[in-house]
Amino acid sequence: MRLGRYQYGRWSPVEFNVSNWIAPGETIDLGGRTVTILSTPSHSTKSVSMWEPATKRLNTGDFLDPTTLYAFAPDASLSTYVATIDRLLALLPPDTRLHCAHCCCNDGPPKAPWLLTGDLADARAAIPRIQAGQVEGRRS
Repeated sequence: MRLGRYQYGRWSPVEFNVSNWIAPGETIDLGGRTVTILSTPSHSTKSVSMWEPATKRLNTGDFLDPTTLYAFAPDASLSTYVATIDRLLALLPPDTRLHCAHCCCNDGPPKAPWLLTGDLADARAAIPRIQAGQVEGRRS
């Protein structure tokens, strides 16, 4: 079964062997484009993002989404999430686009959204306010 870009369904897992894992800090040449793998623990401790300095793009996976942030998976920690945000804010130019894995807007079409570095700074600023009870937040 082959699913379209925005289709989701159940399928049987495919087994495969990995001969070499790409480690954080390594670069991948995509043929004219180079990305660097960054360790971005958050949603899970093994999360990675792909940084493409030439185009100022960070592919964040599930690290950051424009809606709910899920930083409290069983192996995640809020302090690690904050440290990851701080590291990215120090690394990324202010006009970097952060390409997220998905968006979950119930009233809109499915899309792969993007955010800006300022949105990352906003998320960082919100965390202490949530912890202090100044804005609403919840643990799953």
